Order: sequence, then structure tokens, then C-alpha cells
Amino acid sequence: MLAVLPLVAWVLLAAFCVLGFGRKQSRFACWTAAAGMLLGIVMAGILGRFVIAPVEKKAGQTVQLTVCVESASSSYQDGMCRGLLLVEEENGSPVHYRVYGTAFPESELGERFSAQFSLEGLDGEEYRLADYADGAYLQAEMQGDYQPLAPSRAARFAFARLGRKMAQNLLAQLRQPYSGLLAAMTLGQTGYLSAEAKSVFRRAGISHLLVVSGLHLTLTAGVFLSKRKKRYFRAGALAAALTALFMMELAGMTPSVVRAGTAMLVSVAGTFVLAAPDPLTSLGLAGLLLCLGNPYGVCDLSFQLSFCACLGLVVCQKITTRAKRKHSGAVWLLSLLLPPVFAALFTLPVQLLQGLTVSGVSVIANLATVWLTAPALSFGLLGCLVGLLPRCRVAAGFLLVPAGLCVRLMLALANWAAELPFAVLVLPRWETLGVFVLCAFLAGMCLHKKKGRLLWVLLPIVIAVSAGGIWRLNRDVVRVQLVGPTNNPCAVVTENGTSLVLFRGGSIQQNRTMEYLENCGISEAELVVDLRQNGEALCLAARQVVTAEQLAQGVSESFSWNGHEVLVLNQKQGNLALLMVDGKRILMTAGRGEFSSRFDADLLLAPTGTIPKELQVRQILCGRQRPELEDGKVEFHWGKRAAALLRPGKEIKFKETAQ
Repeated sequence: MLAVLPLVAWVLLAAFCVLGFGRKQSRFACWTAAAGMLLGIVMAGILGRFVIAPVEKKAGQTVQLTVCVESASSSYQDGMCRGLLLVEEENGSPVHYRVYGTAFPESELGERFSAQFSLEGLDGEEYRLADYADGAYLQAEMQGDYQPLAPSRAARFAFARLGRKMAQNLLAQLRQPYSGLLAAMTLGQTGYLSAEAKSVFRRAGISHLLVVSGLHLTLTAGVFLSKRKKRYFRAGALAAALTALFMMELAGMTPSVVRAGTAMLVSVAGTFVLAAPDPLTSLGLAGLLLCLGNPYGVCDLSFQLSFCACLGLVVCQKITTRAKRKHSGAVWLLSLLLPPVFAALFTLPVQLLQGLTVSGVSVIANLATVWLTAPALSFGLLGCLVGLLPRCRVAAGFLLVPAGLCVRLMLALANWAAELPFAVLVLPRWETLGVFVLCAFLAGMCLHKKKGRLLWVLLPIVIAVSAGGIWRLNRDVVRVQLVGPTNNPCAVVTENGTSLVLFRGGSIQQNRTMEYLENCGISEAELVVDLRQNGEALCLAARQVVTAEQLAQGVSESFSWNGHEVLVLNQKQGNLALLMVDGKRILMTAGRGEFSSRFDADLLLAPTGTIPKELQVRQILCGRQRPELEDGKVEFHWGKRAAALLRPGKEIKFKETAQ
């Protein structure tokens, strides 16, 4: 789906140009769209033939690599990381390509080491394009022979080390979670954010404030572009360009800051040739520069969200400009309310396609918190810079006090917004996208026919009728979703806003389950069945927790969830849970299940070993492909996001979900 998204975006852009402009502009837009699609296809073909294919041929080999860490995040194993590695040497020969390291010792950006790796192809199509966007075409698993080397001296890693040092100064001056929030907003150092703070900002729909983007560059570099000081305007433009470059390097050259920085550099360049900056030209040029070396860059999620939001702001600016010409009364109110509305609308399709949380209070939260970004960013960045000077820690502390107060108030407002009704909207992907396209089509037709008043009548009716229909279609539907690592996932069953968790795994599995429940708008599970034999204490929020190991051995006990019966059995070498839904029997086991006689199940969830002969199942749902289970007698379904849907009176259906 990600591969089709840029193509669809160009087609929609051409369609709206046809509806909104005259014949000449429409023809030019169509030719531009066709040229863009052709250029993308040619670039992707060249990259695949001459860059990706030679690297993918190395799959299956075990080689000695010298690598440099370009990104790192916590892995499933304690003391290990996973992330993007730049390969500098292969068996002693200099090379240049990237791999995705699945597990390597904890490292900082820019650190280098040598080790023996086994190279394999990327798993699944879901993350393949995202890895391609990062420039990684293989995954590498470290086998041993680890030897740390001297860190890289590249400028980008020097800026990364500078950012970490400034973030550590923040942590010494302010306590968490405020220091982590300020480090993310000012320096782009998101590694210090607490999970609770990220969750609150995500529920409130203001996660973009925690990523250095166009807003942050405008508040820092934009102050040098004041039109009042015409005498020193070009000097200010040069200072703005240098500040933008500094912020881009400090934030790690993420797509959002590169897009904003390129747009600002284009505007600055226009001042030297006395040309007025054009937002669409700057946006398009930024996109071309980001994708010039890697056409798969459009598959990056932050790229898509950043560009869609910026396009929405450009459209909003044109609407408010037209409104100023015709009216002068409440234009300031439109300028205040419309930007977050248009940014939310233009990013909604990407959020739905990617299975992200959609916030129903993002406009309110933006209006309540955005005004605090300027003082927090100004005092925070100034305090970080002063803190680098010797014997200036006290002065830096004084500067960070107002920044900390602003961040504290921002977090309080985000908490308030996140607790409002409809803060998290669970929207079905394809149905909501269909309604969105229908509303966009009606808006385009009404504006083309100059029937603005008719639009305000039709849109509420279409949205209300569609919302009622979607609610009716998804009511009383039981969804069984596998969550976590594909080799040993747990199962989350949801129906009408309630959930049942059949749990197995460790602490990371608990975090994945909590994130999934949060994305579903569920604060706590109704029932959690712990199927582990020797597991640590559960930290999942639930009204009732059943631990299979604490039950009497060999005797099944019955529990109720949302009117459905759940049977839990503790066995000597394993545990099992059986869910009864509308006459369907859904079974999940942990360990080795034992059956003394024939046992029938309609659906078996992610079996960890071989299936006993006494167990007769009709369908199997797994997180990954299991050739040993595909014998032709049983329907086998697998996928990272594969889910089973049970509608009242209907057979079990399987589909790929957005979550």
C-alpha cells in the first residue's frame, strides 16, 4: 500500500487541479503529475537494478563486517540494540551499504565496531519499504567476534554527540518528564522521552510538537527574517540559513526538519535574487532533494505526515488570504482555527493507512498548547547553548526555568485534552477513507460550481449518515488480533470497546499489548488470562486477571467476558484458554498442550510447537509463515497484521488490519 500512496497522491492532486483551475492550469497539472510518476518509476528502477539487487544477493552469507551505528533503539534482549548500520568494510574490503541490525550491543550514534554477521533478506512486505526508505536492503544478525572501534569523525555524528551532551545538561537541570520533553522539542533528542509523556501527547494529537519541524525552525531561524530591518535583511537571511542548517544537523536530518529547512533555505535564496518565495515550490523542491538519492524516501512515515500537513497549511493560507480580501471582521479567527483543522484533515488519510491513532481533540489541543512552544523553545535552546560554556551552569539554569514552566503547563494541558471524550477515535480504515474521498469529491464539486452554502448542508448529512452506518457495521464484531513478536505473539480479542487478552511473553510483550489497547481506545482490559508457566508479574491494567498456573491442575475453570465463556486449563507441561463466541471455539496454548481424546477447535491461535494428533482444527492464525503446519487439510492464515473477524451468525473471516 505504501508503494501506491505517492501515485495516488499525484492522481488526486491532478484531479483537484482539473476541478479547481482553468483548462491551461489543469493540463499543466496533469503533465506535471505524469512527469513526476514517470520520474519516480525510472529512479526506483535504476536504484533496484544497480544498488538494491547487488546488495540483496549477499543474503544467506556469514561475513565479517565493520559497521557504524546510524540509529539505535532497544531490542528484545537486555543490553542489546537494534537499528540501522552503515557497512564500511566486508571481510576487509571497503564497501558502502546499509543493513538493519536485529541485535547488537548497546551503542550510541556514530560508534563503530567489527563483528561477524549473518545476512538475511528483509522480513515481510510490511516493513520492507520502510527499510528501503532508510536505505537498508538486508537484515543482519550478529554471530560473535565483537570488537569495538574508534567512533566515526563524520560531522553529522559530531552534531549528534553535541546534541546528547546538551540533552544531558538538560537532564541535570530539570527533572523528568519535563527535561525529556524539552530535549525532544529543542534538540530532536527523542530518546529521553518517557513512555507516559509520549502516550499523552499522542492521545491529544500534538505529537508533532515533540519533533523538530517547520514550526520550530520558524520560531528560531525565522526571527532573523524580520521585514522591519530592511537595511540588514540579507545579513539576517544569511543568519537564518545558518541557524536552519544548525537545527537540521542537531535534529539528525529527519525528514520533517529537512523538509522545513529546505523550504526555508529556498526562501532565503530568493531574498538574494529578489524573488518572492512560493510555498508550493519550496515544498516540491524539498521533496525532490529528499528523494533524489533514494526514491523510496516517500515511503517514510514522517515524510508523508510532514508533507501532507504542510500542504494543508498551504491550502489554509490561500483560503485565509482570499478571506482577507473579501472580509475584514473575523479573519483573525479563521487564521487561528483553520491551520490545525487543515493539518488534521490532510494527514488523516496517512494516519488511517498506517494504522495510527486518530485524535478527536487535536484541534483543541493545538490551540491550547502551540502558543507555549515559542517561549519553551527560545529559553530551552538558549539555556542548552549557555550550558556548554564553562562555569555557566547557573546562568543556564536560570534560562531553563521559564522553559521548564512552559513545558510543565504544556504537559498539563495535553493531559487535560487527552482525557476529553473522543480523544482517541477508533476508525475503520477503508470505510473512513471512503467517506473522506466522498466528502472531498463533494467539496471539490461544490467549490467548482460556487455552491459554498450547499456544501455546508451536504457535509454534515454525509458525515452523520456515514458515521451511523460504520457504527452499525462494526457493532458486535469480535476481532482477534495477534500482538507482539511473530514467533510467540499473544492474542487481544476486542468487541464493542471491551477487550480480552490471552497473554504470553515478557515485559516487551506487555508494552506492545498496552500500546495496542491504547490505539484501540481501551484504557484497561476487561479480562487478562496469563498463560505463562513461569512468568514475571503482569503490569497490564485489567479489571480481572486470571493466572493459569494458580488454578487447580487438570481442571478447567470458566470465566465470562462480554457475555462469552472463557475456559482456562492448567496442565503439567502447558496451559490453554478456550474462547466460545457464537458457537465458535477459539483456542490458544502456551507450552505443550495435552489432549487425552479428540478435541475440536474452529480456530487455533499461533501454536508454538507441533499440533497434537488429538487436536482437530479447521483454521490456524499465525504471525508468520509456518510451512510445517501447512498440510493442505487446515486453512492457514498468517501475517504481521492478520486478524480474525467474527460477525454474528457468520463464518470466521480474515483480513489485514491497520493496527
